Amino acid sequence: TNVATIVNNMIHIVGIGLTTITASQAGNNGYNPATSVVQNLTVFNQTTISTVGNNTWTCPAEINTIKVEVWGGGGGGGGTSLAGFAGGGAGGSYVINDSVTVVPATSYTMTVGSGGAITDNGGANGNNGGNTTFGSTTPVIANGGVGGSGTTTVGQLGSGGTNSSGGSGGTITLGLPGASGTNGSGGAGGAGAGAIGGAGGASKNSTGNGNAGISPGGGGGGAYGSTTGSNKGAAGGN
Repeated sequence: TNVATIVNNMIHIVGIGLTTITASQAGNNGYNPATSVVQNLTVFNQTTISTVGNNTWTCPAEINTIKVEVWGGGGGGGGTSLAGFAGGGAGGSYVINDSVTVVPATSYTMTVGSGGAITDNGGANGNNGGNTTFGSTTPVIANGGVGGSGTTTVGQLGSGGTNSSGGSGGTITLGLPGASGTNGSGGAGGAGAGAIGGAGGASKNSTGNGNAGISPGGGGGGAYGSTTGSNKGAAGGN
């Protein structure tokens, strides 16, 4: 059918919709035919939730198992006070669970973590990205990226954010670390984890605030300092 096919006695899902699968066993000279077993298979389209904060998803009828993928917010880049070069934020981590048990007609809370916010003032360390959570019986959690280090003195090089823990409740991939500042550029943000993780903010090669990370989970870039005043690290992607 347009929903599923059977190859080598294995069911392969190929589309959304409803189909019926019948298991049967023919008889022979020694055995009567087995009673056929009929099972309905319903495949729903994926639901994408990207609004930062608490959201609700209600399980459709006849669905008992779902696949969940979550990305943490990217860490923010560090800021600068005077002519330093701040570090970029780490990318948000990614967690996938192919078999999350759910109950039809039950509402589940999903919290989408925000990217680490723009630093409030020059020299501040980048803000960490928020965790993203699907609240099943065993929650699926992707941790946000760690913010990059800010700088407060002339010529100081800030360290890039590095993740030490990616989350729980499934297969975990850490977001990439942010780059440290170098003499002449603020550090780039690390990419969000997973096949579609967002790019980190590009390194900053002239005086100014860092470059923002891309959703999902790209880390924000670190600032390039000026001889006077301060510059802000960029926000990470949600």
